[in-house]
Amino acid sequence: MGYKVNFVLNGHKNVPNTWIMDNMGVLNSRTATTGKLRGDTRSCYNQMIIIGEGVDIYLVMTETGQKQNLAKYSVELKDEEFTICSHKHKSG
Repeated sequence: MGYKVNFVLNGHKNVPNTWIMDNMGVLNSRTATTGKLRGDTRSCYNQMIIIGEGVDIYLVMTETGQKQNLAKYSVELKDEEFTICSHKHKSG
């Protein structure tokens, strides 16, 4: 049974990242609002921008609004369903 999920967004992780699992994009960010962070990290959240057949994922710093591109996906809409065709993730 397929659940027809294209992207899963979660937060409150120590390391923001993105990956593909069974043709589903999985996106993590850090926490958006806490001041209790470890190491040299800042509060942030993910922003997903969908335009036509493209999806851009940004990491946005909560305090400054500064954006960093994490991933780009190309998608195809067929029979009212998105399919992820290709992706490019920011390398470490």
